[in-house]
Amino acid sequence: MTVSTTGGGSEVAAYDDDNLGFEDIDASDIVMPRITIDHQAGIFRDSLSGAEFEKLEVVILGQVKQRIMWAKETDDGDKPLCKSPDHENGFPSVSDDLPRDKRFPFKTSGLQLADFPAEQGLNGLVTLPCSSCLHKEWENPLAGQKKPLCDEQFTFPLMYAPDPEDPDIMVPALFSVQRTGIKPAKTYVSTYAQRRIPMYRYRTEISLTQMGKGTVVYCVPKFRQIGESNRDQWEEYIAQMRSARELIRMPPENYDAVPEDGDNTNAPAPTAPAAPVARPAARPAARPAAAPVKAARPAPAPVAAPVVEDDPWSEPAPVVPPAAVADDDEELPF
Repeated sequence: MTVSTTGGGSEVAAYDDDNLGFEDIDASDIVMPRITIDHQAGIFRDSLSGAEFEKLEVVILGQVKQRIMWAKETDDGDKPLCKSPDHENGFPSVSDDLPRDKRFPFKTSGLQLADFPAEQGLNGLVTLPCSSCLHKEWENPLAGQKKPLCDEQFTFPLMYAPDPEDPDIMVPALFSVQRTGIKPAKTYVSTYAQRRIPMYRYRTEISLTQMGKGTVVYCVPKFRQIGESNRDQWEEYIAQMRSARELIRMPPENYDAVPEDGDNTNAPAPTAPAAPVARPAARPAARPAAAPVKAARPAPAPVAAPVVEDDPWSEPAPVVPPAAVADDDEELPF
């Protein structure tokens, strides 16, 4: 197949190649979307493309346990009071620039800020042991509340089909559940864990059941096994899960410790060697994940896999943070 140039010169060849034009794209150039839940509309949404789905057909690669703590009342743009990417180390909001009600409540945690200096924490950040924090407990006498203020969160690296008309074309994404989503997720994961069968060996349908509590509308995810996944992709799924887990569990970056005068390739060379800048211990580089899978026909020279956008913990959790609760309502269930 040839195409004539507009200038009337020689003809150039055009190739029917799915990867044409993507040769120089690697993992650092692509971001991995998060699948979020729009509770009011009762749909899933791809955070990157904005595409909406009533249900998803996915291959769940595995599960990563995390923790996240929101204030009872939140405003747009608020960040969590504390978050733990690995279910073990919590990174609280302690900045003096934040209002007191937007900072981590040490008084009801059983911990003292002075006992956890930032210079001794991961990446030069205040780092709390989740095992010693009372906010994860059901009975916290200091907070005067029976329910935990810190929510357990499950994050699932998965492959999903963005086009329902072509379920064999799958791309990587992250999907997280908490609160009312934890129980159905635990039940589904247990069916695999008890038999020691990896979840990636099967395809899963995730749908939503919309419910209400007072004036609040929320959705509960429902998981259903729908058949075996493509065996030819199992090794790729294993590599994808390992790299995704490593990346998701990384501690957040300490951006305050990064010097403002970043690299400028156009700047003149310094007349004398600059003194080295003290930095926190660098986090390990994430291994690139596997490429989006096209099971129907293998693509030549696959494009390198996406990575999670910038830092999976630089933004709030994929579930929309709870809004202020009306007087006649209890804490939001999602």
